[in-house]
Amino acid sequence: MSDKWEWFGYAQHLIVARSCHFHLATRINGRYLVSTVGDYRPGDKSKMESIGSNEGDYFETFVFNCTSKMDSCGCCPEIESYEELDGRRSSYAWDAQRIHLEYCEKYSKEQS
Repeated sequence: MSDKWEWFGYAQHLIVARSCHFHLATRINGRYLVSTVGDYRPGDKSKMESIGSNEGDYFETFVFNCTSKMDSCGCCPEIESYEELDGRRSSYAWDAQRIHLEYCEKYSKEQS
């Protein structure tokens, strides 16, 4: 891990993220946001539901361009565009975490 990684406790993408029980968010070099959400359980459902169109994709990780500023709430990085630079879905939390860290490593090597 780099000292240029900033971790955030709130889900950073997906309109229904408040119903996701899993989320990781890391700003890399003040330039990229790696965001992972999953374990989506809308309402009072006890069973996970898929994210996206493929059955069994319970977690997703996307990379976005961001700025070094915080958004108006003060708790989230300011996103330049919600057009993904990179992204993958997975079925398991351990795999989602691994993918998140892979993207953090990959984008920390990009010029800051």
